[in-house]
Amino acid sequence: MIMGKRALLDVTVDEDDHEQRQLSNKANVVGWICALETEYVAAQVFLDEKHAPPESVATNDNNDYTLGRIGKHNTVIAVLPGGEYGTAAAATVARDMLHSFTNVRIGLMVGIGGGAPNAKHDIRLGDVVVSVPQNGLGGVLQYDFGKEIQDQPFHVTRCLAPPPPVLLTAVSGLRSVYKINGHDIQNDIRTRLAENKRLRREFSRPDAATDRLYHSHVIHPVSDGECMTSCGTDEALMVQRVARDQDDDDDPTVHYGLIASANRLMKNAELRDQYANERDILCFEMEAGGLNSHFPCLVICGICNYADTHKNKKWQGYAAMTAAAYAKDLLRGIPANKLEAEKELSKQVEHVQASVQSLHTSSHLDKITNWISAPDPSTDLNKARQLHQPGTGQWLLLSEQYQLWKTARNSFLWLYGIPGCGKTVLSSTAITDLCDDEETSPNLLYFYFNFADVEKRSTEKAVRSLIQKLRGSLTNIHLLVTSRPVHGIQSCIETWACAEEMTSLQSDLVAHDIKAYIETQVQQIKRWQAKPDVQRLIATTLRDGANGMFRWVYCQFETIEKCLSLDELRRALASLPPTLDATYARILKRLYPEHKSRAVRLLQLLVYSERPLRLDEAVDALAVEPTSEARFDPANRMPMPQEIVQYCAGLVSLTVRCSKSKLRYATEIALAHFSVKEYLLSDRLKPSMGEQLNKRTATAALVELCVSYLLSLESPVLPDRVGELYPFARYSAQYWSHYASVVEKCPSSNHDVLATVWEFYACQGASLAVRL
Repeated sequence: MIMGKRALLDVTVDEDDHEQRQLSNKANVVGWICALETEYVAAQVFLDEKHAPPESVATNDNNDYTLGRIGKHNTVIAVLPGGEYGTAAAATVARDMLHSFTNVRIGLMVGIGGGAPNAKHDIRLGDVVVSVPQNGLGGVLQYDFGKEIQDQPFHVTRCLAPPPPVLLTAVSGLRSVYKINGHDIQNDIRTRLAENKRLRREFSRPDAATDRLYHSHVIHPVSDGECMTSCGTDEALMVQRVARDQDDDDDPTVHYGLIASANRLMKNAELRDQYANERDILCFEMEAGGLNSHFPCLVICGICNYADTHKNKKWQGYAAMTAAAYAKDLLRGIPANKLEAEKELSKQVEHVQASVQSLHTSSHLDKITNWISAPDPSTDLNKARQLHQPGTGQWLLLSEQYQLWKTARNSFLWLYGIPGCGKTVLSSTAITDLCDDEETSPNLLYFYFNFADVEKRSTEKAVRSLIQKLRGSLTNIHLLVTSRPVHGIQSCIETWACAEEMTSLQSDLVAHDIKAYIETQVQQIKRWQAKPDVQRLIATTLRDGANGMFRWVYCQFETIEKCLSLDELRRALASLPPTLDATYARILKRLYPEHKSRAVRLLQLLVYSERPLRLDEAVDALAVEPTSEARFDPANRMPMPQEIVQYCAGLVSLTVRCSKSKLRYATEIALAHFSVKEYLLSDRLKPSMGEQLNKRTATAALVELCVSYLLSLESPVLPDRVGELYPFARYSAQYWSHYASVVEKCPSSNHDVLATVWEFYACQGASLAVRL
C-alpha cells in the first residue's frame, strides 16, 4: 500500500472547525474527475467541508486525491497526471479511483471545454454545458472513433452510455429551479474567491470585451499575439450578438445536450460548425470519451474558448469555476438515500480495466498503422466508380473466365488492353461485384498503381497497402491483375499463367460497353434530345472512331457539347482527332491565350510533382508572379478554386480524398489519365509546348515558383500555422531543392533561377523552409 498525496489547496467553509476529519475510503460515494490543475483547484474551492487525505490507497494507484463533502455526500476528487491528456489517461484515473474508493456510486467529469455556438445555441465564454441524452445518443460522442466504410463518409460509432437515472433526475430538478428562480453561480464564485484571495487574479471573470466570437473563416494569424492586436476588433470579423438581459437571461447560461470528445484538441471553426449543425454538438473536450459505459458519469464543461484558432486562456479559470459551481448545486440537490440505492461502480472495475486496455491497444494499433504508412486505394476505386457507366462491364462478370477465377482456389486472371480502353473502370466493376458478395467481401484486397501519386507507384507501397487491409490468414486467394500488354509484363506472366487465365480487352464485348457509354452520354446533351437523327449521327461517329478506347470517346464530348448548331456539330464530327495524341494536341492548341501561362505552369507542376497536389496548393501556385515585387498576393487567388480545371480542360481532373484524420475530405488535382503524362513527356509534343515541358525548363520554372512563394511569406511565420495561411508553403519548402538539383544536372544552367535561389538564402526564408 502507498500513502495518498496531500491536496494542493486547504479550503474549509466552517471557520470554527479547523481540524480536518479523517474518514475511511468507503465513506466516499461521489467520484469527481478533473483533467487539469485549474479544474482541480476550482473543485476544491466548492467543497462545503474538506476532509483529511486518504490514509492509504491501492497499490499502483498514482492518482492525487482531495476528499471532502458537498451537501450530504462525501466526495473524492482526482486529477489527471500533469501533462497527460486524452481518453486513455482519463480511463486510467477512473480505474485507479475505483480500486481505492470501492464505495463510489456515481461519477462526475467536471472541467473546461470549447463551445460550439450557432443560431440555435447562444453559447458564450463562461457558460456551462451539461451532457444529457440527445438525438438517440447518451450525452457524449467520441467523434474520432468510428469506422471507414468503402465509398462512404467516416462513421462515428462510439458514444458514452447515458448518465445514471439519479443524475439525470437531479439535472432535471436543478434545471427547473434555475428556470423559475435563476441561479446564483456568479455570486457563489465571488464568495469563494473572497475566501481564497490568492485565486482572484486567475479565477475571476474576465472583462466581457475579451469574449469575441470570430466568423469561422477568420483564422488567428501566425503570430502568437492576443486577438485584440493580432485579429483586430473590427465588427465585420466577428459574429454580432445581442447583450444578455440582466433580468431575463442567466449569465452564465447553462446549456444541456451533446458534448464531443476526442484525443485531439479542436481548433477548427469550420469543423466545429459542421458538428454543431449536423449533430447538435454544444462543446468539445478531450477526456470524457475514456469514461465509457462502465463508469457512468455526468460531464460538466465550463466554456473557455470557441474551439477555433483564437484560443483564450484568460477564461480558463473562470470557466472551471462555473462548471464546479454547477456541480456543487447539483450534488446538494440529491438526497443521500438516493445514492445509497445505487450500485457500487467498483463492481464493474474489471470492465473498466478492459476498457483501459482497449484504449491503450487502440492507441498502439494506431502507431503501427502510422508506421506501415500504407496508401489508401479507396480514392482510386471511388474515382473509377464515378466514371463507371451503369450496365457496362457485365460481360466480364458473366464470362466463364471471371466465374472460374472467382470460384477456383488460388486462381489468377490477367486483363490486358491498350491505353484508355477502360481497365481501371472495369477493375472497379469487379471489385464492386466482390464487395456485394458476402463470401468474398470480408477478405477482399485490392490496390491501384497510380502514376499521379508517388505513394502508389512502387511494389513496396502495394505490399504495405495489402498488409494494412489484411485481417487474417487467407488460404484461398483469387488474384486479378489489369495492365497494358507490355512485353516485360506479358513475358513474365506467360511463364506461369495459362491461356484461360489471360483475357484481352480488345474485343467486341468492350466495344459493347463503349457503345452503351456513348448512348447514355448523348442522351444527356439536352440540345439534341428532340433530334434522334442527330443523336444517331453523334453516336455512330464516336463509335466508329473509338477503336476500343473509352478515353478517346470521353475527350470528344467536351467539343461536341459546345456545338450550338447542326452545322457546327457536323464540322466538329468531321474533324475529330483520330487518336489520343491528336486529341491532346488539339486541346493544347485551343488553350485561350490569356490562360496559357497558367495552364503551362499547372501542367509543369502535375507532370513533375512528387506527390498528389491539393487543390488549395495548386490555386496558390497559379497566383504566384515571380517577376512582380510582391511575388505572391493572396488577393490573386481564384475566387472559385474548382474552376482551375478550365485552364486545360480534358487534361486534368479533380479527386476528393479522405484526410488521414478521417474527419474531413480534401480535393486533389491530377492529370486526367496516364496517357496524358506519356504524351506531355514524349517527343510527339509540338516543339513550342515541348520546350516548356521538358525537364530542364519545367523544373527551373518550378524552382523559381517555389522559392518565390517562400520569399513572399510574411515574417514571422510559425510552422504550425503556416499551412492555414499559405497552403503551398510546405510543398515549396519540401521540393524546391529537389527541383534545383535536377536543374543543376542539366547541360545548361538557368542564371535567373540561381539568382532567385541566392536571394532566398540571403533572407530568413531559408530558415523557415528548413523548419517546415
